[in-house]
Amino acid sequence: MSAARREQIEDSFSGVGSTSEYLERTSHVLALLSSGLGVALASATTGQVLEHIHFSRLGWGKVLAVLVTQAGAVHDRALALDREVTQMELETAARYLNENFRGWPIEKIRGEVGRRVEEEREAYRQLLASIEELCNKGALAGADAGPAIFVDGIANLISAEQDRERLRQMLLALRPSRGWWSC
Repeated sequence: MSAARREQIEDSFSGVGSTSEYLERTSHVLALLSSGLGVALASATTGQVLEHIHFSRLGWGKVLAVLVTQAGAVHDRALALDREVTQMELETAARYLNENFRGWPIEKIRGEVGRRVEEEREAYRQLLASIEELCNKGALAGADAGPAIFVDGIANLISAEQDRERLRQMLLALRPSRGWWSC
């Protein structure tokens, strides 16, 4: 192969930034060299096992996902999301996937993630329903009932035998719905 041809091939791969771009250029170079058809085939994820995944925020609703398999294949893909995500959310998602699914076949991960999300969603729904019922049944009722009244020394008033009817009305007015009575 001539030096000019080698230089042409090297120039074809300069600036390649993704796997799909690399494969596209490879098919182009093969077609050029053979003066025929150039074919480059991307490997499917079937049978591949997760080693590591990383997410990087590219912009509003745009994320770069980099997937590394245990065989050493690197797959990258720019994702367009329907909502904004923070880098912290992306790091948390990657950590969850790496900690829970490293060594799993890639084609099984999506189904398992869906199952776990649904399981957690149901558990959270049940928890919120319990909290709502507890609150509706009065768990927080005492918090806004006003101050408790504590009365002591009633026996002293009764023993003095002052106006009993006035004393009875005063005690009825002071009778708390909660609190402590002491005679």
